[in-house]
Amino acid sequence: MSPLEHMARRVANDPFFLGAILHCYAESEQLTPAALANYLGCSVETLPQVQLCRAPRAEAGAFTHDIELIANRFHLDTERLMEVVRHGQALQRLRAASSAAAGSLLAARDRPPPPDSPPGETP
Repeated sequence: MSPLEHMARRVANDPFFLGAILHCYAESEQLTPAALANYLGCSVETLPQVQLCRAPRAEAGAFTHDIELIANRFHLDTERLMEVVRHGQALQRLRAASSAAAGSLLAARDRPPPPDSPPGETP
């Protein structure tokens, strides 16, 4: 494994990097690194460099600009990269919302019953 591949794996869950978004997408589509690289239109050797890019900024104009810069730098299909990134970001938001909801449900269940409720009955 090259140093870039090692670094790309280390940041696969860090939302600052494009690799986290690509990891979510690849996982959801059950893509190997080779299949993801092929889908994006780059070599497997280039994929870690793409993954180590900063994730696109959220603002509409900045998002498109960032995607175009990355696509041009690595000779990727701009539309396909944009599709993959939007899909991956949506998955990230769903996972974050799901985790937050699960935590609040657990917190609600962890509450002790009020002192005036009958034994064995929880609100």
